[in-house]
Amino acid sequence: MKRQLRWLMSVVVVASVATAGAIPAWAHGFAQSKIVSDDPADYTPNIIDPPHAGYHVTSIAQVGNEVYVAGEFTQVEDVANGGTIYNVSGLFAFDKDTGAVDVNGFGFPDVHGRIESIVTDGQSLFMGGNFAQTDGKSTKKLAKLDPSTGAVITAFKGKADKKVNDLTVANGLLYLGGAFTSVDATSRQGIAAVDLTTGALDPDLNLAVTGTRKSGHAMHVDKIDVTPDGSHMVVMGNYTQVAGANRGQLAQIDLSTSPDSLINWATDRYTPNCASKFDTWLRDVEYSPDGSYFVAVGTGASAKFFGGTPTTGPLCDSSARWETNITGTGLQPTWVDFTGGDTNYSVEITGTAIYVGGHQRWQNNYFGGDSPGPGSVSRPGIAALAPINGTPLSWNPGRIRGLGAQALLATDDGLYVGSDTDQIGGEHHAKIALMPLAGGEVVPPANPGVLPGELYTIQQNGDMVARSFDGSTFGAPVVRTSQDWSNARGAYMLSGTLYTGWSDGHLYRQTLAGDTVGAQKNVPLHGLESETVQPPNLATQLASATGMFIDPSNDRLYYTVSGDTHLYWRNFEPESNLVGDYRFVACTWSVSPGSNTCGGLNPSIVRGMTMIGDTIYFGQSTGVLSKVSFASGTTVTTPGTVGGAATPISGPLIDGDDWNSRALFARSDG
Repeated sequence: MKRQLRWLMSVVVVASVATAGAIPAWAHGFAQSKIVSDDPADYTPNIIDPPHAGYHVTSIAQVGNEVYVAGEFTQVEDVANGGTIYNVSGLFAFDKDTGAVDVNGFGFPDVHGRIESIVTDGQSLFMGGNFAQTDGKSTKKLAKLDPSTGAVITAFKGKADKKVNDLTVANGLLYLGGAFTSVDATSRQGIAAVDLTTGALDPDLNLAVTGTRKSGHAMHVDKIDVTPDGSHMVVMGNYTQVAGANRGQLAQIDLSTSPDSLINWATDRYTPNCASKFDTWLRDVEYSPDGSYFVAVGTGASAKFFGGTPTTGPLCDSSARWETNITGTGLQPTWVDFTGGDTNYSVEITGTAIYVGGHQRWQNNYFGGDSPGPGSVSRPGIAALAPINGTPLSWNPGRIRGLGAQALLATDDGLYVGSDTDQIGGEHHAKIALMPLAGGEVVPPANPGVLPGELYTIQQNGDMVARSFDGSTFGAPVVRTSQDWSNARGAYMLSGTLYTGWSDGHLYRQTLAGDTVGAQKNVPLHGLESETVQPPNLATQLASATGMFIDPSNDRLYYTVSGDTHLYWRNFEPESNLVGDYRFVACTWSVSPGSNTCGGLNPSIVRGMTMIGDTIYFGQSTGVLSKVSFASGTTVTTPGTVGGAATPISGPLIDGDDWNSRALFARSDG
């Protein structure tokens, strides 16, 4: 009954907001259809306190046409109205369309203490932090304001004994995370929920968050989030247990039970220490717009210094995706992307992109140690990652890094970025900026070939040959293009673009339409072509590759190398044409059945390889084409799994066709 009542209350609020023409901006993970522009809007206000001096934005919210900005700052410049400067106490509002500071409506509430978080239910503005008074009224760590007038709504009596670090609205409740040990004079440790109208403590959320990771540092919950359907809550901070069960910095709570209960969801990847100065080295967490996954980002120094690999070591200075509904202990992330020594402070998920803000210099940089390692790309202060595998997208406005971008908010206008510095996208925007959706990029399709369709081979003599194939019957071979392909070494095709490894150690891309190919363009490998940390380097492997394919479920690039018994994989992002920094081994073939993890695929004898649906097709030096089933990997530690025995389907002694090739790929036009 509890869940039904809360759900109905949430529906009423959403309906009222939609009727008023506003967006439900309290919901994290706001869906957007494209990547935002890298050109900031010109009209947002400037927070003119000195950069790098403790002045920064901590939180951003929106109600209707008003955008609310909170943090630690004292002066705001109204860019839209001649640069008028106003004195503020860490809170102001501006019009989302014009940038005009709201002087006569919301005004400038006098908050005595620092605001850490602001959220809205679409009708009111809630704030949490380390303040005691607002406009002369007692507001102990919590307050509710009228978003039109800025007035404190005194009917809301919620209070906490210590700092409130984060807020979110769901299920008709205001959820709190912080360093408190009591809320409304009742014992609550780290997390609680109160009524949106009265502030009265909700009895159902009563799970103690306890323990500390570092002596002398008290427990504190830093970030929380709730799925859009109100069923799951994620809790992040400096603690070791929730409800008496071991949880290392990160836990999930079931909000659909009565009372709320701890979910059997636990990982060891945040249990070890990163740099010893941190009590917690996580900084932000957020659910996706559909609630199916969440992403946690953090600090901690370069991960490579703390042992293990991306599949075993602690996730220091990383962003990691976790699936919401997977349960168990020892869980592994779907993917991890490392900065190589710098902090990501904030994360915002739009479905099209995962934006991470901080003082990072690079992404795709596991091998970096405060330096750009092999595969890394420059992404100063802010980046966009591909939701499917965490590889950086090409979006790269750049910002002066400072301490970092600590507040991100996606809306139907774009992405608001709050930070402690004054430049983003090469322009002056002091501590608050809007990266608009207008002018942003619709991510182009990157679809693999399907059946019925065409299978292409690049023959040993350099000819490109196409055969129609419906899954059981092949058409006659037809020579395509006039280009000499004798230097090709493996290939895959995505939405009209053909990628080929080459005997010179490069990866090239070019369009392919009918018999016409576009100019070859080099795919930059960003140092992977000469790295020494995972020998042999990628250039050496490309020069002798024998087959490649993309698994579209996770954009992993699988490949084989001549005479090598391993099937390898790396992440690959088609939008940015970026190859993942770390090379994983999917399986190893052995003549001993007990040691063979490659099933019916022997990578050392592959001569052309592609994947269509859930099947790998591969040629051999004998000219035989075989197929074997393939199950996609689901976490960073689970590569795709090759099935049992391979089934020959074509070859010189079967139908007269010869599949001994330099490359095999399925045609894809869109």
